[in-house]
Amino acid sequence: MLTRGVVRQVPVAPLSAACAAEQATAAGREPAETYALTGGNPLLVTELLAAAGPGVPANVRDVVLARLAALPPPAREIARLVAVMPRSAEAAVLGGLEEPVDACLAAGLLVSRADAVSYRHELLRRAVEDALSPAARAALHRRVLALLTGLDGTDPARLAHHALHAGDADAVLRHGTRAAARAAAHGAHREAVAHYRAVRPYVGRLTGPERADLLEAYAVQAYLANDADEGLDALRDALAEWERAGDRIRVGAILRWTSRLAWWSGHSVLARQAATRAVRVLEAAGEPGRELAMAYSNRSQLHMLAHELPAAIEWGERARELAERVGDTDTSLHAASNVATARLQSGHPSAGVTLRRLHAEAAAAGFPDHAARALVNRAASLVEGSDYVGAEAAVDEALRYVAVNHLDGYLKYLFGVRAGVRLERAEWDAALGDAEESLARPGGAGQTVVPALVAKARILSARGNGAALSILDRAAAVAEQLDELQRIGPVADARAEHSCLPANRAAPPPSAARAARDDGGQRRRAHRAPARGAAPARRGSYLTRTSRPG
Repeated sequence: MLTRGVVRQVPVAPLSAACAAEQATAAGREPAETYALTGGNPLLVTELLAAAGPGVPANVRDVVLARLAALPPPAREIARLVAVMPRSAEAAVLGGLEEPVDACLAAGLLVSRADAVSYRHELLRRAVEDALSPAARAALHRRVLALLTGLDGTDPARLAHHALHAGDADAVLRHGTRAAARAAAHGAHREAVAHYRAVRPYVGRLTGPERADLLEAYAVQAYLANDADEGLDALRDALAEWERAGDRIRVGAILRWTSRLAWWSGHSVLARQAATRAVRVLEAAGEPGRELAMAYSNRSQLHMLAHELPAAIEWGERARELAERVGDTDTSLHAASNVATARLQSGHPSAGVTLRRLHAEAAAAGFPDHAARALVNRAASLVEGSDYVGAEAAVDEALRYVAVNHLDGYLKYLFGVRAGVRLERAEWDAALGDAEESLARPGGAGQTVVPALVAKARILSARGNGAALSILDRAAAVAEQLDELQRIGPVADARAEHSCLPANRAAPPPSAARAARDDGGQRRRAHRAPARGAAPARRGSYLTRTSRPG
């Protein structure tokens, strides 16, 4: 045994985030999660990366639980209570329990942070939490919920978390709905969706109209978070509620939302059917107001996206006139963007200036979705005109705006559009990086994914990479589901390009691409508008490398 005088303790500093990330990447683990769990503690990083599976490594669990067992019973109870509080336990929650808290601090299990205590590292907290039985865990969550409910200004998201794990259905509804609304108001759309998702199993406790309102709010947030399919599912239930109630105005409004989310997620036939039905239901209601104006504007939007420009302008002007008559700024801006985009496509350059103005007006009025659409449509029109220098600047401007406003669908889409622009400028590495960024982002395989798939496949094809054809197959499957020429055409073009390269002679012949191009050119020159009451026809612009998601 060495005497104390010849032993020197050497403190080991935590690893930097970059160092921990490097170690995690080498071990095939997620870098950000590794650092969040360990705080860079070298021992914890080593044990976590050496563990065969997910969860708390056995060695870490044993050390933590041994330290927990050495505490007196009141201190053990405090340690378990703090273990079900992911962030920290403030002094107000632990008032009157200073002695057992001090015992946890002295044992090194908890640390003091300002006026709260928490586990030194998240991995240690999870070790204690995982060791709790389900009944004990639920009881602790009920205790925390009661303590936090008595404090003024508690974040409803915290209350919703503990209510959910306590199994308190009424509290989940009460606090979860508030948390979702608060997240939505702050532009945290994905967080809002998570709260609504947690609340949904308990909506049977609400009245029919309350359920429908909650489900509609859920669907809108799902759309903004690029989870349109999830939103469509919520809208189906909301529509059934309003149909049972016989409220034609709300039925029409839900149908209009259904059209938008259906188009975004790639169900274009459903989008057109819902758009037509929304107008029919709202006109029959005999109360022309905001809902009917937005239904008209939705028709304008679908015609614009299908490159049916006269019809887009006609429906848009109808929408704007009614919106202005009833004092509806929201719909007026939506319709004006549709009309301006259709005019820009028709060869009126001044409409680009109008879109910039509409973006500013919508942003100032608090309508970020409309503001984003104006920027995206302007950028797409520059791409259509082969102004790739101007287009990249316009896409960058749109990217900055949608990122700040957490509009995940536009963000995913715009990275794909910029990939196409950079490809046309022969910036292949940058283009491939944008395509990968787009495809890595969350969201379904609807309107947002095709530009990135096409750009990536074209680059890999030109480089002789055998993965190109499988990516083209995926893009084709998505485009066929979307059932729009503006998606099918670029995929067919990329297939033709692939088959023309010497290394790819086994690829499908370009006849489908030629047919798509010829059909697209004829449709584009015709610009025939369908009858006012007809659903928008399935037509689009093949000649563009990109298209508008709004």
